[in-house]
Amino acid sequence: MIKKIASLVFMASFLCAGASAYNPYAPNQFDIVQHNEWEYRAGMKLFQSGLIPEGANKFSPSYALTRFELTQLVALAVHRRNKADKDIQTLIDSLQRDLQNDLSYVDPSIPALRQKGPSA
Repeated sequence: MIKKIASLVFMASFLCAGASAYNPYAPNQFDIVQHNEWEYRAGMKLFQSGLIPEGANKFSPSYALTRFELTQLVALAVHRRNKADKDIQTLIDSLQRDLQNDLSYVDPSIPALRQKGPSA
């Protein structure tokens, strides 16, 4: 009887531990960035400035831009920061602060980053 109770307690604690590892408040990289959010508008300005032409198909009204895609575009802008004017550099810095955790996961082997990185 004690073994059954102990095993039930163990199973319950095991299931609860797994459930607590998920943080529902953490930003999901696959969430859609709404067109009225400041990150979207800032990304649009970066695209319009010509710094990230890779965003041409991503900033259309019919496209559902994800947080991950925006982060990749911001990573490109960070690498090209020295080619931007002062206002765009300030915008890049703001986006970099806001997406700091996400930017740490951007793979530097992404072809656009590899080909058009700091030396571009």
